Amino acid sequence: MGRNECVRGVLGGAEGIGDEEITAALADLEAKRAKRAKAGKLDGEDMATAQDADQIAKDLMLAAAIERRNAKLNQIVYKQLHDDIAKFGDDAQGIEAMLAGSNKRVEGARFSVDALRRSYESKYFGGLIHDLRKEGLLPYVQARMLGFGKGPLDDKIAIELWEMREGGNPGASGSKEAQGIAKIIHKYQELSRQDQNAHGAFIRKMDGYIVAQSHDMFRIGRAGLEKWKADIRPLLDERTFENISEARIDGFLDKVYEELSTGNFMKADTEAPLIGFKGPGNLGKKVSQSRVLHFKSALDWVKYNDSYGTGSLMEAAAAGLRHAAGTVALMERLGPNPKAMFDRVLSDLRARSSGAPQRVRERLNGSFADRLMSVADGSVDIPSSITGAQVASGVRAWQTLSSLGGAVLASLPDIATSASELQYQGRTFIGALGDQFQGMLAQIGDAGQRREAAELVGVGVDSILRNVASRMTSADNTGQLINKSSTAFFKLNLLSQWTSVGERAVSEIMSATLGRAKGKAFDQLPERLQGVLGRYGIDATDWDLIRAHGIERIQGTDYISPELLRDAMDARAARKLEAKVRAYFADRSAVAVLQGGIREKLYVTQGAQAGTGYGEAIRFVMQFKQYGLSFVQKVIGRYTEEDRFLSILPSIARMPASEASQLAQLIVTLTGLGYLSMAAKDIAKGRKPRDPMRPDTMVAAMAQGGGFGIYSDFLFAKVNRFGGGPLDTAAGPTAGDLADVVDIYLKSRDYATGVSANAPDVEAWNLVKGNTPFLNLFYTRAALDYLIFYHIQEAMTPGSLKRMERKLKQDQGQEFLLPPADVVN
Repeated sequence: MGRNECVRGVLGGAEGIGDEEITAALADLEAKRAKRAKAGKLDGEDMATAQDADQIAKDLMLAAAIERRNAKLNQIVYKQLHDDIAKFGDDAQGIEAMLAGSNKRVEGARFSVDALRRSYESKYFGGLIHDLRKEGLLPYVQARMLGFGKGPLDDKIAIELWEMREGGNPGASGSKEAQGIAKIIHKYQELSRQDQNAHGAFIRKMDGYIVAQSHDMFRIGRAGLEKWKADIRPLLDERTFENISEARIDGFLDKVYEELSTGNFMKADTEAPLIGFKGPGNLGKKVSQSRVLHFKSALDWVKYNDSYGTGSLMEAAAAGLRHAAGTVALMERLGPNPKAMFDRVLSDLRARSSGAPQRVRERLNGSFADRLMSVADGSVDIPSSITGAQVASGVRAWQTLSSLGGAVLASLPDIATSASELQYQGRTFIGALGDQFQGMLAQIGDAGQRREAAELVGVGVDSILRNVASRMTSADNTGQLINKSSTAFFKLNLLSQWTSVGERAVSEIMSATLGRAKGKAFDQLPERLQGVLGRYGIDATDWDLIRAHGIERIQGTDYISPELLRDAMDARAARKLEAKVRAYFADRSAVAVLQGGIREKLYVTQGAQAGTGYGEAIRFVMQFKQYGLSFVQKVIGRYTEEDRFLSILPSIARMPASEASQLAQLIVTLTGLGYLSMAAKDIAKGRKPRDPMRPDTMVAAMAQGGGFGIYSDFLFAKVNRFGGGPLDTAAGPTAGDLADVVDIYLKSRDYATGVSANAPDVEAWNLVKGNTPFLNLFYTRAALDYLIFYHIQEAMTPGSLKRMERKLKQDQGQEFLLPPADVVN
């Protein structure tokens, strides 16, 4: 009988444990014995070995139990996926909906990985911010107005989190505020741990855990292997190497470095060998081993985070919770082994597609679904070339910081998209428009009960936790300086605050609407509202539980509080219902105040890996197009019940009259708000607003309002809603700037050789000015122009200001409020 068979005999079979796991366990046992021998601690060796063997045996038995549990979870998920896909009558659309959601009016059509990720983010972040505000501690984590540097209490919070262990010393930092913040952070870290374990992971509580360690792959890569190892080795506790022989420690750190410096750790679904979990891409397995680096003390953790982390302690905590939300979303919809489950189901669908219509077969057998999965699990963001990805993302970030200073003025149409979403759920458009406007005004101030109601459902906290660049373009992985600069920029240009105010307003209205309906049975709710709730799997039984246990009264108004559901039923049922409710609020808010999701990110990346030539090229071309794509996919697609971009516009003609009427109302309103956006931007530039009676003004207003999303940019406008011309719209802003550089070079050559008498001084000056970050903030641009920039321009090329005024009058029928030439001369 072999060694492994003996182990199975001793354990009574240990079903589910393979030879690899048993061999690894025996190697761990030998490594522990060797360490004791090297340290000269051989007294009582037999007893120590017996204790180690007993613990390993318990671990193996536990691993076998976890395998059996996860096998059952996979069976349940597999059946549920096939049942949900069958509801669509189109297998291709069904499997895509499981990842990204669908506009089809099908039960559960929006209960996707994408919606669940938003759901769990709202659960963790909304609760975190609500509790910090309630305890008066939020100002301490918001102290860094522009997002640079460490928070004032970061080190003390780290100490308090470290002391939240058996035998710890709470209060060791000497700061009651830090201790209170640590307790709240720990609460939501523990909640995320429980959620992950419920869906297939097995993460034990760990003494001395601070937050999920962040790793800046760019900083780690620049340091190099040897320096990184030399820096981290003295900070690590011996627990890190507990089951690793001395001879293998160096190789272990080499592998950790490779994982961190290449960005593989960012992916939410990666194969990672660990006792108790098997199979390719087993996500439960990966998250169960994620705490592989143990630091000696809180200050050692702080030292590493300062050198190689991606931000402050709060940013690291938020990143850890966000990653946990993505992990839980994948496992809840696709089981403990999401990639293997996705591949299995897709294979099933392809095998039975022979009798399906040709368009369905082509979609199933094409690469669309696989590429959608690469976005859902994060693999699309792992760069094949660190340097290439960093340079390219840096250029795009520079474009963002140089181009979107007036983005908040271009976002006035959000009021209309929010009203149209409320209309979609059963309200009148005019009434919803007024409520949204009033709600946003109320949210700008302290907001009181309205802010609290939004935080109960976890919506509208982005301005506190991260920037909102993803509204306009696909999110890139960038270095720490660029990340912090973007955070500061979107606060300074007010888009961050505007987005959160809009989200909070619409979610508060949605919550109060459900609160007022608590006395009605499900079939008494407005038909449209029933349909929307049903698309998140909320049925009559769920509604009865919500109205009985999930209502919180705040200053005389009833609101939905998903957290209250946790104590109303068993944990698994409560977790499922809470996820549905939060998915409804988070996903519908992302339609009202447009936010891109998995499907939109697929379009702006084409599922191509970052750092590849094609992947970076497509990201350049699609920069600033995500907002328009989101409008087409989520707003127009909602009316037409279509999901794919190219299918949406042709389907408008087939819409029912009621939907066509609603879309027409929206487009008219968007055009009006688009004109107001144009007027506000003109005034910010020191110009008189354009004549609204000119046909070209109305066409531009439609494009500005986004009446047909990205189609407007291509079909109607000379400039897109962010100010770029036709080349910018088609090929991205970087291509437009490169074309300007070439044009200036050619004109400079002609001037130098005497072919032309005109030097391109003004063109060069405008190019530099237009590509300098932070210069284009809408509320400072006119002052800078009149006090500095116009003087420089006129000095470089006398008479250029008069020519600029004439050209503006000729092209757009506009004049300056205060002519620049009069000010300078």
